[in-house]
Amino acid sequence: MAPYVSDKAVIRSAEIGPSLPLIGGARSLCQQSHVVILTKHAAERISADVVADLRRTGSIVGVDHVDSDFSKIDGKPFDFHISATQAGKAEMEERFRNQPVFRLDHHADPRIRQVHTDFPGLSAVYLGKPANCRLPPGLSSEVTMLRAVTNPQMEVALRTLSAFNFHYAMRSVESGEGHIYKPFTKGFNSAAAGANILVGRDTDDATHFLGSDYPYLVSGNDDKSIYDTYNRAKDGFNSPEWHRGLDAIRALRDSVSPRAIAEQFMYILQSLRS
Repeated sequence: MAPYVSDKAVIRSAEIGPSLPLIGGARSLCQQSHVVILTKHAAERISADVVADLRRTGSIVGVDHVDSDFSKIDGKPFDFHISATQAGKAEMEERFRNQPVFRLDHHADPRIRQVHTDFPGLSAVYLGKPANCRLPPGLSSEVTMLRAVTNPQMEVALRTLSAFNFHYAMRSVESGEGHIYKPFTKGFNSAAAGANILVGRDTDDATHFLGSDYPYLVSGNDDKSIYDTYNRAKDGFNSPEWHRGLDAIRALRDSVSPRAIAEQFMYILQSLRS
């Protein structure tokens, strides 16, 4: 966001972890007023007294709940909340009533490059942790698995990602209590690459960003539904339907560009300061 907000806001980060005591790290911000946004597990560990210290200096303190279970957070000490998904924002507004809730979209991996343009047909890839992938046996020879669990693995995977024009994003069914709303990063990455994507209709924010009529949304998690959608993409490669999908992908790419996210962020700051 820096190139788009440098004349409007000063943004800096502070690490609070085992090597930096939470209370000392937070109170070091108390020298002047800030908009303080806690992320990840910092909000679970910070005490209400420290939040009160920050607020007494004129700071506005909120939580970005990206990739976390916001049901574990006592929202009362905070001034505002941020959701990385539209679906999560709606539920968050119910939980944190009388407190502002904003949406701040995630982004694609900035190292991703556009796919090649001379494909003779469909070339499918799954990028991520293989254990999270729901891949029917009949597609194991169709979809290339690029393992990307660690950053070095991601570096290696990204070197060949542009050799694929169709991203596969069916996830294994989540188990356990509660639901952590995940940013639609698989979609953002496919959009950054300029590739269509096969994804479950019930994936958080998939229909929000792609539209309910996007051609490669899978209604269900059963083998037949996945096969049928995959084969329609394969058989319809370069068809009007394929290009209609690419139109939605380009719109998605624009909606989560660095400039667009910077504009969202400035809207949050201006709303809090007004």
